[in-house]
Amino acid sequence: MAVTKRELMNDKIATTVGEAFPFEVAKMPLFGPDNHRTPHFGLCRDDRTGEDAWCRVTVKKNYVPHSTEDVKHIASAAAYGFDVPLDEVDVTCSWRDGKGHRVSIKPSKAHRRNIYGKADNIFPQFIVSADYGGSLKADCGMFRDACKNMQMIRKVEGSSIRLCHTKDFRENFDATVSDFLHLAAKYDSVVEASRMLASRRVAMADFISELYPVDESDTKGKKTRNVKKVQSIITRLLRERESLGDQVGNDLKSVSLWEAVNAVTGYVQHDKRSSRNLGTDAESFLAVEDKESDAAWNLAFAMAS
Repeated sequence: MAVTKRELMNDKIATTVGEAFPFEVAKMPLFGPDNHRTPHFGLCRDDRTGEDAWCRVTVKKNYVPHSTEDVKHIASAAAYGFDVPLDEVDVTCSWRDGKGHRVSIKPSKAHRRNIYGKADNIFPQFIVSADYGGSLKADCGMFRDACKNMQMIRKVEGSSIRLCHTKDFRENFDATVSDFLHLAAKYDSVVEASRMLASRRVAMADFISELYPVDESDTKGKKTRNVKKVQSIITRLLRERESLGDQVGNDLKSVSLWEAVNAVTGYVQHDKRSSRNLGTDAESFLAVEDKESDAAWNLAFAMAS
């Protein structure tokens, strides 16, 4: 029997996910200090040894970990949530140590550029967080081409869903597709929120001072780091303006809240570095879960009200 394009695309997505996560997570019994068995179980990656293998999550006896096959199922189903040819959908994966799988699904760059060019456009993006010890969650986020930012606006009601991980989870493909179609419908609200922020203006100095209040008791070193952070955020905002041909140039007395929040989240995503070299994808997933990003979005909505 001939393979349909739908099946072929699922195979392509499954291959991307499988190559990113070539391992499974097993449930292992935990023992006490005198080697007696406890009622608790830990989760362990089968491709690692020693302390690095453990997910640092304690679960009950009847807990069933989700598998790499489950993640393939979710990513494949999510691809049908966009009104986009399936061969023009991009999937990005990253493992979050101590947490679980992270997957983003969005229209490809080529598809976006063919339709909109290089303007300041945003596009729908599903961000799947498959944590261990908790439920599977998907957010209707967005991707902004101007700053290459992956974003989640948690202030938008209904832009997050939980996927029920049952024993017949993978047999209900159409039900999972339906979940993502409903989630995609919330993207209009995400766009509306972004336009609202773009219509509100503020002095960048006021936004920065609210987000990063000065504490005179801070050490000299911390003050220096904060100054460098602010400089990096301002540089990013001005660079994005220049790339978009914005005529307002260096005027920071009146910036849109959309510019302000994206400058901060762009800093978190691209300039703020952890102590380890995680790679661009992993750092992007960390950024959308970063408290600094959440604080910037909360402030933007508060100043807009």
